[in-house]
Amino acid sequence: MSMATDSIQQETDLSADDSDIRIRIEDLQKTFANGTVIAAENIDLDIEDDDFVVLLGPSGCGKTTTLRCIAGLEEPDSGTIFIDDEDVTYKKPKDHNLAFVFQQIALFPHMSVRRNIRFGLDMNTDLSSKEKRERVEEVADLLGIRDLLDRSPSALSGGQQQRVSLGRAMVMEPAAFLLDEPFSALDANLRDQMQTEIKKLHQSLGTAMVFVTHDQEEAMTLGNKIVVMNDGQIQQIGSPYEIYNEPTSKFVAEFIGSPSTNMFDCMVQAGKEGVTLRSDTFELHLDERRADAFDGMDGNSVTLGIRPEYLEVDASDPLFEATVDVIEPQGKSDAVHLSVGDVGIVASVTQGRIGRNRERTSIAFDRDELWVFDESGSRLL
Repeated sequence: MSMATDSIQQETDLSADDSDIRIRIEDLQKTFANGTVIAAENIDLDIEDDDFVVLLGPSGCGKTTTLRCIAGLEEPDSGTIFIDDEDVTYKKPKDHNLAFVFQQIALFPHMSVRRNIRFGLDMNTDLSSKEKRERVEEVADLLGIRDLLDRSPSALSGGQQQRVSLGRAMVMEPAAFLLDEPFSALDANLRDQMQTEIKKLHQSLGTAMVFVTHDQEEAMTLGNKIVVMNDGQIQQIGSPYEIYNEPTSKFVAEFIGSPSTNMFDCMVQAGKEGVTLRSDTFELHLDERRADAFDGMDGNSVTLGIRPEYLEVDASDPLFEATVDVIEPQGKSDAVHLSVGDVGIVASVTQGRIGRNRERTSIAFDRDELWVFDESGSRLL
């Protein structure tokens, strides 16, 4: 594990006081198909009172399975789940005191908005009618749907229906909210609006939220703690800035960021004058400070990664030249798609920096902003 990885892990380990932890997951394992399909493996995660945790990863990475185990909708093979220091691993969902907001909006079409929101209170509490009414109206005010309480769900927009779904969860005053891609069915503008609203809601409630998504932009917008998952395992836990700036593995570096990180296959050549990374495209000499990370690796294969914004175009001291293939305007910046032989790379540059008639450009790297990963995908540098 690299020094960068160590520091991030120590920061994660030391950040939470036990008294602040709302949900704790220890060594969670979950398989399907008689143990042949591993959905979640070695999951260890602490969720604090004020956390907005986002489980992020590609389809099939285990994020929804992990969420469903927390909710009690799936029974893990092994491991322990604590909510407020109570072991709820094998308890029924109703005993977890959690609110689950599903991907598909599931409202009772024959009930008014008011009755939909109140439903859980009617089924699971002994509150008086007045107390129920006050709680429903308080939540409706918070969500901005007070004037919709007497409408039917069919008369609402998709965003309004999702607010009702959230309201039904909120009135139960749960220990935490679990949200499984709740905005995926909404159009882009409405999704952006709901993301802003759910973040404001989290700040006003001060209740932990666990949000599942495969959309990295959504994850980075919402979460203060990002849990990147792949193949049923947690790859990295950190703030959006830590995940973006200090990925601990090749997978995280490639998965986070758009356009994606440029990757180059290299060979380590170590000698008396330091370390050189050789690829089919360039030779990059590393100073002694960085060379220490490659002790005993002479002749090994590694992967050099660098984000598009740290590729220097029209470089005065270039490593190589590249062909300009496509320029994609992205607001104030352009994504310049380049090729070097059979290798495709992307540079992010100021709008209009590379003219549309350009055929070639020289390329260099910002050497303070590159990463190197070993053959297993772990970060060395």
